[in-house]
Amino acid sequence: MASSDVQPQNQYEFTDLRNITEGRHNVIAVVKFFKPPKKTRGSGFSMFVSISDPSLKGDKFSVTIINNNVEKLPPIRSPGDIVIMHRLSVSDFRGRLQGYGSESIGFAVTVFPGAIDSLLIPYEPTSACTFTDVDLSRVKELRNWYNSPDCPLEKEGLQLLNHPEVEQDMHNLSRIHSVKLNSFFNTEAQVVAIYSYPSEVSNDLILCIWDGEPPNDNLHLLPFYKHSDLEHPPSPDGLLMDPRLSCITKHSFSSEVVDWSVCVFIFDEHAESIRSLKPGAFVRLFNLHCIPKYNPDKRKVEMHGGGHRYGRRIEVLTEETASMDLLERLRLGEMSRRPINAASLWPDMNCLPVMTIAQFYEVFNKRKSTDLGSISESSSLSPPSRIRLADVSGRMPVVVSTSGVEALIGTHFPSLHACLRTILNGATAEERAEAAEAIKEAWSACIDGWVDARLLALQNNCNDEFEMVYLDG
Repeated sequence: MASSDVQPQNQYEFTDLRNITEGRHNVIAVVKFFKPPKKTRGSGFSMFVSISDPSLKGDKFSVTIINNNVEKLPPIRSPGDIVIMHRLSVSDFRGRLQGYGSESIGFAVTVFPGAIDSLLIPYEPTSACTFTDVDLSRVKELRNWYNSPDCPLEKEGLQLLNHPEVEQDMHNLSRIHSVKLNSFFNTEAQVVAIYSYPSEVSNDLILCIWDGEPPNDNLHLLPFYKHSDLEHPPSPDGLLMDPRLSCITKHSFSSEVVDWSVCVFIFDEHAESIRSLKPGAFVRLFNLHCIPKYNPDKRKVEMHGGGHRYGRRIEVLTEETASMDLLERLRLGEMSRRPINAASLWPDMNCLPVMTIAQFYEVFNKRKSTDLGSISESSSLSPPSRIRLADVSGRMPVVVSTSGVEALIGTHFPSLHACLRTILNGATAEERAEAAEAIKEAWSACIDGWVDARLLALQNNCNDEFEMVYLDG
């Protein structure tokens, strides 16, 4: 076994995890989470490990290690263990850097116990790295960092050991907007949106929740870290969202409006426990951690992996089991931010509710061409060149092209488009009425089970297009 008495010819150069790039690196880091070895599809075994160091400021870096012999995988025993890795291969996978270790590429690893009072002697080596006194000093430094009160990684264990009364306060619930940096807390909320990655990229989830209108006395606190702040944010393909709650909370809206939702980053087995969770559900989250993020300064809320120690868990509630206090705050929040169902910000547009859409031709035909921009008399009755979904109030910043509408409405789209042509091309009143009913049917099929919405047809004074507008109502 290599030791500090056996010096390698040259001192290895190590890379802080923040500075990791594609290629090969030597790293010394703390184990944040690990999964026991499992059989691969072939003849070997794999082990998943997430590691961290102070440069990541609470974030983690994922590493997969493979070996044909399960006994040669690193003998990691607990989060907090320190690893020295030589020739770790780093590559980009679906926009995210990940580490890969295999003996076939010269990868080697040594594991040291993370307990503060343990000797600086590695566990029984498997594919041991050589290490120097300088390396051992770094191992000791990381061990002290991990076990210090200021470490954002799993430090709650120390706090709970020193303060057994914390267990008695486990059911004290905090307003999520009121939490302070470096605190551990429990909260109760409603799910607005869920972001996930492809399983081959990460098992983690981002849970976006709200618990009512934020208290006014918390405006001096730092803003919250969002999914959009990530260097590699999750794809929209992995998004589940409740449009009504998104409209109320302003989730993912521009920074000019106050977002009432907060992103909670859920790791490892806790993410697995809520895979089937849907937006709109009520949840109670225990032992969340509020950590600092920098450049810019923000608060990030996490639920660490590493098991259900310290009461860490997620409970799914019903309206009957959720607290009356939460339900009342949500009710008041919905009342104070009722979705707008009138295009009051664009008074120059003629908005026609779906119940009167059959009259659209009559209104349109009475308008002068000069009122319609550059439209000529000969083209004023042409069918719409594009259909869009939008919120003309400006409160829902989503605009979908015709193809997007077609994707939403599906097989009803040809009928809807043909009916619009019928109305705009000046058919008889009876034909327009029939077309309006068909449009209502197609639109209802589009939004059924999604949002309670009204269809508005409006004439755009800026160009020769007519728009389909959906407003939450």
